[in-house]
Amino acid sequence: MLTAAGRNRIRTFGQPMKKKKTAHVGARSAGQIERLTKRLRNEFTRRHRAEEASRNNAEQFRLILENTLDLISLLDIQGDFVHVSRSFGDVLGYSSNELARTEFLSLVHPNDQRAVMTMLQRALFTTEGRTSEFRFKHKGGSWCSFESIACWTFDRKRNPTGAVVISRDISERIQQEASLRASEEKFRRLVENVPQGMYQSTPDGEFLTVNPALVRMLGYESEAALLSVNIQRDLTVNPDDRKQLLRKLDREDAVHNYELTLRRKDGKLLVVLLNSHAVRDTEGEVLYYEGSLNDIATPKLHPPDAAEPRTVSH
Repeated sequence: MLTAAGRNRIRTFGQPMKKKKTAHVGARSAGQIERLTKRLRNEFTRRHRAEEASRNNAEQFRLILENTLDLISLLDIQGDFVHVSRSFGDVLGYSSNELARTEFLSLVHPNDQRAVMTMLQRALFTTEGRTSEFRFKHKGGSWCSFESIACWTFDRKRNPTGAVVISRDISERIQQEASLRASEEKFRRLVENVPQGMYQSTPDGEFLTVNPALVRMLGYESEAALLSVNIQRDLTVNPDDRKQLLRKLDREDAVHNYELTLRRKDGKLLVVLLNSHAVRDTEGEVLYYEGSLNDIATPKLHPPDAAEPRTVSH
């Protein structure tokens, strides 16, 4: 039988079980520390990657800013230059240092400043950029035409902090458009003053354009009045004449000195020599015909169905 001392020893011997419980608690704490450490490590990795991505984005933006052909301006809230792309020097002759804290509007032509202010004001109320055309002053004193788009930058509270303006030199395009307008005006004056009747018409016989000589030749009071008539219905004496003409144009694309009898507005008959060609689209379909008419004689009176179109050689 166990003595009282033996029983106490056994109870004492059982007490180390408490140490095992303490060790279990310590293991749980170690697990928490390990998880916390892992979480911190992941957070540090995420931040490092974000910072690296931010640096990469900043580098990419810098490369774009320094190598684009467009002029990129970063403005502060007062409208002064904060930074400009290298192309400012290439196109307008200014360096970044020369433009630092210079007012953007000081380089804009006085007659265009209102349009620029309107562009910037409208850009405040939309997420899309607003465009405008205006002239920038070259360092040498000349004016260059630009097409620009502006958008604002905002802080976290949606307060505007500045603006980004991207501008493209359109001086060459403006000059080409001016040259084209001058050329069109020269051609218009030529067409309006030649003695031959000139026109453009659809395959259905509707006039698109006519010159004053044709209006007079056919006896109409105005260009608008002649534009309202149909060639097949109102001007062609023999209904088969225009059909034969269109077939010839379809085969050969052009006719030269083609004799045709037309009816003037007053009912008199008019013999003309027609020179015409077809204008086609990229698919080969006829868009319209254009040509000229020369009044050559007053025809003998004969029934309309006896008129025979023919080509006259001169």
